[in-house]
Amino acid sequence: MLISTKGVFRAIEGTAGFERHFVYHYFGICFFHIINPQIPLKSMKTKMAQKAGIQNKLRLSFGIGMAFALMATMAPLETIACKNTIQTLDAKNAEILEMQADAASNPFPKDTIFVEVDQWPRFPGGEEARIQFLRENISYPEAARSARIQGNVFVAFVVEKDGSITNVRIVRGVGGGLDEEAVRVVEGMPKWAPGLKGGQPVRVEFTMPIRFVLN
Repeated sequence: MLISTKGVFRAIEGTAGFERHFVYHYFGICFFHIINPQIPLKSMKTKMAQKAGIQNKLRLSFGIGMAFALMATMAPLETIACKNTIQTLDAKNAEILEMQADAASNPFPKDTIFVEVDQWPRFPGGEEARIQFLRENISYPEAARSARIQGNVFVAFVVEKDGSITNVRIVRGVGGGLDEEAVRVVEGMPKWAPGLKGGQPVRVEFTMPIRFVLN
């Protein structure tokens, strides 16, 4: 809109005298029609060349037309900017409310991993069920069997708030494929009962030894 208006001004500068004021007046009428399209352009036209005394009024018409046109051009942009600002604020407020709700339900940061808790995570069914699960699911690697490798593999992992097992890693291994087998079995364990701190479920790091013994 601003670029085309500048072009029109340059075109008007090429006219002189009453012709220029005629163009001013008609240009103003066109802008009024753009702003009020429900009003027919024909009904807005006047007898534009009746007498030279109306020239000041013609300039006024043009000025008013330009003012309304520019306001009409800028208003949508301001409205869009306001809407975007409101939407941004709403999103931030929603995020803050969500964080406050999380803090109220669980006072501990959600990414914190604890090594000391009020109640430790538990394998479903207890310690005997855990040992039974390991016996039924461990396959002694043939390479380790042939090389007569045995010993304890210490596996660390995180029991999440929902009891799932993540971040499985070897703390101390013995090699021969036993470390990889220990990781595989731990990753396949069912969900545990999560650890508790302050009565709330939290993420807990748990270290578990798995003993490999050849018969």
